[in-house]
Amino acid sequence: MRETSIRILLVEDDVDVAPMLEHVLLLAGFGVHMAGTVAEARELLDSRSYALVLADVMLPDGSGIGVADAAKARGIEAVVITGHAFRIPAEELARHEVLLKPLRPRQVVETVTRSLGHSK
Repeated sequence: MRETSIRILLVEDDVDVAPMLEHVLLLAGFGVHMAGTVAEARELLDSRSYALVLADVMLPDGSGIGVADAAKARGIEAVVITGHAFRIPAEELARHEVLLKPLRPRQVVETVTRSLGHSK
């Protein structure tokens, strides 16, 4: 069963990673909105509702952890993505589920599904 009513805000600026993540999430049955910056993500959070935010930590205009924190403050689940976990204070990462790059499609779907409290 496709879960198109479950919307995810995907915040990723990498032109190679973003389309792959979008494709994986769409195939898993989720609705996906894309943002490439913190500013775009905040605009979308202000104007639409989401079940989950999936945000890269390193964005051109700030940290995806800030986006994830803003989502959590609104009662939205959040997962952060990073290939640089060693550069980020542990207490910041501890606030959210973390996906480490390189990403594997199955791992992404399993983490998103678990974060939403569903089983696939």
